[in-house]
Amino acid sequence: MPEPDDFDDPFEDLGSYEAPVLPFDWKSLPHEPVGPNGYRPRAAKAAWSLALATGRVIRLTSIQQIGTLAGVLCGGPRSVPDFNDHIVKNAVGYLAQDLKCKESEIAVLPPLLLRSIERKPPREPRPEEIAVDYLPPVRTLAMFESAPVSDPDAMFSTLNVLWFQNGYGLPEAGHVTDQLRALDWDRLAQDGSY
Repeated sequence: MPEPDDFDDPFEDLGSYEAPVLPFDWKSLPHEPVGPNGYRPRAAKAAWSLALATGRVIRLTSIQQIGTLAGVLCGGPRSVPDFNDHIVKNAVGYLAQDLKCKESEIAVLPPLLLRSIERKPPREPRPEEIAVDYLPPVRTLAMFESAPVSDPDAMFSTLNVLWFQNGYGLPEAGHVTDQLRALDWDRLAQDGSY
């Protein structure tokens, strides 16, 4: 059985790359015995999964989260018309660039807006109080995986999903998970293989 030191260093040809110094020594780390196939069942058990309305089970394989208004220098839904629309469309565009995919390959879940009744500044010619709709504070991009959709030679199918929720972490129960369950996976997901 090969040892970890038996493989070539994948960072060897990166030129001026300087590897970071890790705060631990690999040989001194604690170990937990898991048996010959122990890693696979543990990894499968660790995965967050959800049964769709169709019965198909999807598994969360990647999640990225950032504040919804991260990078916004000024303005908001109170002062800029279609502010929330711009935030969502910009997120889809940036994510498509990052993922190197078409914008249509990202499923966007409609957000549950947070409505606030706010007093207007005295100089504005509006009613004394106005309703302002905010997006939830956390933007989430997740990749899900499931069994293949239509290609008999494929090993899996995947789908990138964008949504907004109230806190960092796994998909929120309620509005988000209800929408995930309703996804038309067979129409939206793409088959793939390793």
